[in-house]
Amino acid sequence: DTMVQEVAYESMMVARRQEIHRMIGESLETALADQGDAAAGILAYHFSRSDDREKAVRYLEKAAAQAQSGYANSTAMHHLTDLLTMLGDSDEIWQKRYGILNSRQRILGVMGKQDEREADLTVMLELAEAHQYDDGQAETLNGFADLYQWTGRYDEAIKTAKAALMLHELANNQAGQALAQHILGVVYYYRGEYDLAQPALEKAIAIRRKTRDQAGESWSRLYQYMIHLVKGNYSEASDINEGALWKAQALKDWMLIGIHLNNGGRIALRLGEYEKALEFFAESSKTRVKIGDRTGLSFTLYGQAMTHYSLNRLDDAEAALQESITIRRQINDERGLSSSLAGLGMVALERGDLKTAEDGLTQARDLHDKLSLKGEMIIDLSYL
Repeated sequence: DTMVQEVAYESMMVARRQEIHRMIGESLETALADQGDAAAGILAYHFSRSDDREKAVRYLEKAAAQAQSGYANSTAMHHLTDLLTMLGDSDEIWQKRYGILNSRQRILGVMGKQDEREADLTVMLELAEAHQYDDGQAETLNGFADLYQWTGRYDEAIKTAKAALMLHELANNQAGQALAQHILGVVYYYRGEYDLAQPALEKAIAIRRKTRDQAGESWSRLYQYMIHLVKGNYSEASDINEGALWKAQALKDWMLIGIHLNNGGRIALRLGEYEKALEFFAESSKTRVKIGDRTGLSFTLYGQAMTHYSLNRLDDAEAALQESITIRRQINDERGLSSSLAGLGMVALERGDLKTAEDGLTQARDLHDKLSLKGEMIIDLSYL
């Protein structure tokens, strides 16, 4: 009898709390009506704890979109996860679940949480296949190809991007085709296959220009810049990067702004303009911290480290490399980790610490070999 009373009391308390949250939410709706979507966060908080499921879903969707557009990644993740929990796994709302998972996997990609991202993509593909959603299958394959690219699974990335490209061509989906071509260009770039990377990127750029996808075009031009940088064509690389930075600033695309600032630092580093490089990297770091781009931040830290190394500021170089390594281990970025380990080896070699240098460079070589990054492997071997 006591247990029954306790359960009944708890049920009453839950119902009462839900009623209070609904009443607060309704009051705030009226009071904050002139604020539009800016009030979505507080309204989502109360209605998601009330008995008004319809308003809870509506405001959680708005709050998630607002947080995502402002790069408040953790907040957006929280709202999207609450949405999935509230909606359940009913087959009737599979399209809504697919859309929420798609938003969440993109954020996970920015945060560098590739394992969690892969889990969401797997559910998306299952939903698309179960409901014969061809566009969804192609879209999800592009997501997987991008995931494989970031985690150094290049053979899988190429195979999956080609499969996505074929499906997008059948559906005449130009945005999907452009993304698949872009991913192929990126993978070929990292493998040092520039004769394959360049035409893939050019196809992506042509489609994105035709469809007026300025942000997408900037992403593809970014890798054209990187090809010029690797080849030592600094003038061409600088021209591309300056134009892309201007466009990103006009669009207020903070992700791309951070990338192009970082690239400005890379060009300055190659030209021996070290203080200018550090200024670029500092601005890039601020931007990347602002939007929670941990993958990008690890790249910028590496650039800072190599600049300090060039200035013989070995303690500063080592500190930046260790911070980069910490992030790259957390986000499972083996490609970036290999570069930072090589950097530590170079710092140790400059100090005359041959054992530490050999350990770092050997680890880097083994990772580069695993990832089939032959150009980087040659550099490791030269230092060894």
